[in-house]
Amino acid sequence: SGSLLVEWTVNNVGIGPTGVDSWNDVILYSDAESEETFVLATITRRGVLDAGVSYGGQAVVTLPASASGNGFITVVTDRDSQVFESNDADNERDAGIIVSPSRVNLVIQGAIVSS
Repeated sequence: SGSLLVEWTVNNVGIGPTGVDSWNDVILYSDAESEETFVLATITRRGVLDAGVSYGGQAVVTLPASASGNGFITVVTDRDSQVFESNDADNERDAGIIVSPSRVNLVIQGAIVSS
């Protein structure tokens, strides 16, 4: 597994400012084979977001050690529904990734036993 830089942009396409000044953006990793989902990062957004304004976020995340093969990175804004919105259905975006299996292979070259 390894680390990834995840970047995203959130736009307020509504007609008014957010009614709260704090909410969480969350980065998830979902394994396509096992269907397990892991929270990789929670980033707290602070400040009211006016209509027509956007903000960008970024985080370096570490994939779980079990990550291998096909998976998805998902960024979810306002995951805890702190912001009252007309449409929560557009609060997440997926990106497919392929994770190469770990290339670590420990081999004992020799052992000595003494009495």
